[in-house]
Amino acid sequence: MKGKISLLKVSFCGPGDVTKEIEIAKTAVIAWNAANMGKTGYALEVQHWPTNSSPDASVRAQQAINQQMLDHSDLVIAIFWRRLGTPTGLAESGTVEEVQRSVARGVRVMIYFSDLEAPSHATDDHQYARLQDFRARVMANSSGSTFSSRKKLESMVANHIDLAVADLIAARTASKKAAKKAPPKRTPAGQTNISQGGKSNTLVVGDGNTIHAAPVPAPKIIIGPLPGQITPKEQRQVTKWVHALADLSLKVKKGKDEAGWRREYWSRLLNKFDVPRYNALMSDQVPDVRKWYQTLEATLLGTKKAKSSGAAASKWKTSIKTKMKAMGRTNEDYYPEIARRLSIAAFSSLTDLSNEDLGRVYRMVLADERKR
Repeated sequence: MKGKISLLKVSFCGPGDVTKEIEIAKTAVIAWNAANMGKTGYALEVQHWPTNSSPDASVRAQQAINQQMLDHSDLVIAIFWRRLGTPTGLAESGTVEEVQRSVARGVRVMIYFSDLEAPSHATDDHQYARLQDFRARVMANSSGSTFSSRKKLESMVANHIDLAVADLIAARTASKKAAKKAPPKRTPAGQTNISQGGKSNTLVVGDGNTIHAAPVPAPKIIIGPLPGQITPKEQRQVTKWVHALADLSLKVKKGKDEAGWRREYWSRLLNKFDVPRYNALMSDQVPDVRKWYQTLEATLLGTKKAKSSGAAASKWKTSIKTKMKAMGRTNEDYYPEIARRLSIAAFSSLTDLSNEDLGRVYRMVLADERKR
């Protein structure tokens, strides 16, 4: 077909573990162009964030991808394997936000879930559980497809692209025909057409030739918590853990003031759990945050300064009592067991123990409490 080629933009999205699958799916686009571009006058343009977006510090990272790439898409293809991705603050992950945003725009979205086995070292139980929940919601509406081999994925995407693009071309053709048949707009007698450009936030209202300018009310955007996101009570607990680590570091380490140590541990927390803010954590991650806190606390209490200053002994005693209460253990039934398991002299009070034995008791109680 001679003449101008029209472009249809196909955007690919998915978490970091489907890079290979996305590359395979892209071959279906290349194959479609080779077979159909000449006879239809349309070409498919591949879009994927690593090559079709750039950093923009003035907005959220996902918002930059949305504005630069996703919002110009005619067709979106999302692929998942074992990960759902990182929460964005607006959605459960970047890919989920891309899916939801595209659906809201009325863009066709094709979602694929891999049933391929993953190496055990590549499986994150938390990520996989979140993915399974999302997958169940999608499949409940018959909105997704599954594949058990990469060859199957390639075949499915090729077939689905044929169908989806045929619909897109038909819709564009119908729209062009309707536009040609539409009568030209006429201005009623005595009324003047006024057009306004620019970026100012102004609403122009006309009645005859009289013009009133009024500010456009800013839209209210209310973002509620995501399903499963940590509750205010859990947020307060996480804050207590971070502050406790900062307070302990202030006593046994040098180099920072209290505010500096708090910034240090907030940064470590966000990096550890790969979230932009602590309130983007999910409730089922809180036990892992507790283990992270306990591990760092144990390391700090094991320092030479903590032991010599008495800070370790004081903290160990408080922590042992707290953990015993949480486990429902008493001095009478637990202390004899501890002495037997650690092969130390029987004791009736924690004050009877040397610092060395107290440290061993603390570590054993910590391990027992984690097994609950």
